[in-house]
Amino acid sequence: MKHHTLRRCLWLPVLLLYTLTPAETPATSNYSPPPHNPLARSPAHILVVYYSRTGNTEQMARGVIEGTKRVSGVVTMLKKVSEVTKEGLDTADGIVLGCPTYFANLPGEMKAIIDNWNWKMKVDFTDKVGGAFATAGGQVSGQ
Repeated sequence: MKHHTLRRCLWLPVLLLYTLTPAETPATSNYSPPPHNPLARSPAHILVVYYSRTGNTEQMARGVIEGTKRVSGVVTMLKKVSEVTKEGLDTADGIVLGCPTYFANLPGEMKAIIDNWNWKMKVDFTDKVGGAFATAGGQVSGQ
């Protein structure tokens, strides 16, 4: 049952990755775009950030990483929210956030750190794509 729910929750981050993938290249293995080609794209960098107390959200974050391996032209990095640096945020083309819900809200520790990204680190989120996933227990979306 948990694996089925995990699979259902991964469609949004995978959809996010498809929007950031480079254009298709010819099927020949020796193909490489010319260096002067203005349409050639570098790999899309996706930062998957999570907060987890019990390991459930971390497991889902690893599932997102597993899903990104199915998409060519994507480079992913998995980080705990407390380990994220300004350089990592600046490098990322897309950021996927995951956390448990407590009383239908994100954990205070994660909110405080995310607020610091904008206010203290002065990260520019212009043109970055975002995605999110959450874990919860019970019918009211939290404990």
